[in-house]
Amino acid sequence: MKAYLISDEPLTIAIGGGRLRSAGFEVSVGDDPEAAIVEIGEGGLALVLIDLDARRAPDARLVQRLRAAARASGCLLVATSAGPLPTGVWPLAVAKPFTRDDILGWRAHATPRLGMREATPFSLERLAESIGGHRGDAVEMLLDYEAMALEQHGLLRQAIAAEAWPRVAEVAHKICGSLGAIEAREAALTCRALMVAAGTPDAGRARTLSHRVLAYLDAVEQGLSNLRDREARAG
Repeated sequence: MKAYLISDEPLTIAIGGGRLRSAGFEVSVGDDPEAAIVEIGEGGLALVLIDLDARRAPDARLVQRLRAAARASGCLLVATSAGPLPTGVWPLAVAKPFTRDDILGWRAHATPRLGMREATPFSLERLAESIGGHRGDAVEMLLDYEAMALEQHGLLRQAIAAEAWPRVAEVAHKICGSLGAIEAREAALTCRALMVAAGTPDAGRARTLSHRVLAYLDAVEQGLSNLRDREARAG
C-alpha cells in the first residue's frame, strides 16, 4: 500500500516515514500540501499523512480541497501535530509521536476505503484468488467483461476525442468499477482519477490522464483478446 507523507520536519520524515515503512507502506514524501492534491488525484494512495507543524500548514480552504480530493480518490487522510489538534476538521488526527500501532490502525481503515488496494498490473491469477481460487470462474468473468464492457471503452474513447469532459466523467464512472472488479487495478485507479479530473474546470489534467487511461484500456483489451485466443486453442 502507498502512503504520502506531507512534512518538512527531518525527524517526522525519518522516524515517521520509517514507521510507515515498517507497517508495510511504500512511502513518498513532499512538503507542499497544494502539490499533494495532485498526488492524491493520481490515484493509488491508501494513506495521506499531513504534518500540521510543517512550515506550509494548509489554510482552511486548502484543508477542504485536501478532504475533497481524498474522498474522491478513496484514500485515508490523517493529520498529526505535536500541538493541539483541531477538532472536527480532519477525518482522523493523532498527536505526535504517532506509533506503529497507530499506523496499523490506519492501514486497516484505509484498505476498505481504497477498495482495490494498491495499484498492480492485470492478473488472471490474482482475480482467481480474489473470487475463491477457481481459474475457470476467473476466465468466465473476464470473457463476460469483454462481451459487456468493450462498448463502454469505445464510448469513453469517443468522449475523450471530442473533449466532452462531462461525458468523459460519466462514462469513466461506469468503467472504473468494472475494471476494479476484474482486478485491472492500475487501469481502474487511473480511470477513477480521470473521472474526478473531468468533472473539474482543469481540462489540462483531464487530457493528461486520458492518455494514460487509453493506454491502460488498450492493454486490458489486448490481454482479454490473448486470453480468449488461448482458451479457444485449449479447447
